[in-house]
Amino acid sequence: MSDLLLKQLASIGCRGPVITPGSADYDRARQVWNGVSDRRPAAVLRAADVDDVRKAIDVAANCNAVLAIRGGGHSLPGLSTCDGGLLLDLSQLNSARLDISAGTVESGGGALLRDLDAATVPSGFVVPPGVVSHTGVAGLTLGGGMGRVSRAYGLTIDSLIGIEIVTADGSVNWIDATIDPELFWGIRGGGGNFGVITRFRFRLHQLGPVAVGHWTYPTADAQRAITGLGDLARQRPRVGRSKLCDC
Repeated sequence: MSDLLLKQLASIGCRGPVITPGSADYDRARQVWNGVSDRRPAAVLRAADVDDVRKAIDVAANCNAVLAIRGGGHSLPGLSTCDGGLLLDLSQLNSARLDISAGTVESGGGALLRDLDAATVPSGFVVPPGVVSHTGVAGLTLGGGMGRVSRAYGLTIDSLIGIEIVTADGSVNWIDATIDPELFWGIRGGGGNFGVITRFRFRLHQLGPVAVGHWTYPTADAQRAITGLGDLARQRPRVGRSKLCDC
C-alpha cells in the first residue's frame, strides 16, 4: 500500500513537499508534541494550500490508507500521526487575519495559538484560547478549548462562527449556522472525522486591561490560599478589573 500511496502522491503534483522515510528531514517531519506517539507514516505531505489538502484526501481514499491530520500536533492519544499511512501536515496554512470592522478573525487550519494571539491581542481583542502558545488552533477549538479568559467569554468553540472544510469527497465547502447548520453543529461536538478544516472564523472580544503576576505560598498555607482564591473568584464579576488575592 505504501508503494501505491507514494506513486499516487508523485503523480498528482502537490505544491507542498512530500517527505518520505528516505528524506533527510523525515524524522523531524514526522515528530509530534507527544513523544510517546513515535510513529512512522509512509509519507508526510506538507500542504501548501487547500488544493493540496483535497489531493491528500483523494489519494488516501484511493489507496485505502490511514490519513492523519496534524495542526499543532498536540493530540494526546497521537491522532495527529500514524503508522504506514499519510500524514497531512497543515503547518504552512498558518495565516491569521483580523477584520476589526466585521468583528472577526480568520485563522488557517495549521495556525498555532501564538499566530492567533499575534493577530488579535496587539489591537486589543482576543478569542478565548488555551494557555500553551504552540498548541494548534484547530485541535484546541474542535476539542472545546479553555483558557484564561474563558470565565468572561466561554470556550474557544463558543466564538466559532464559520469554517472552511474539505470533506471526504474532496469538495471544499464553507459552513456556518446558516449554511449546512447540521455539519456545523457536528464539528462543534458531534464527534470527529467530518473532514479537514482549512480555515476558521471567530468572533472577536474586547480584551480589556490585563494584570499578570506570580504568587508563591508555603505548603502549610495551601488550604488558606486555595480557599481564599475560590472565595475571590465567586465574588468577582466575569468581565472587568479584579482585585488580586492577598490571602
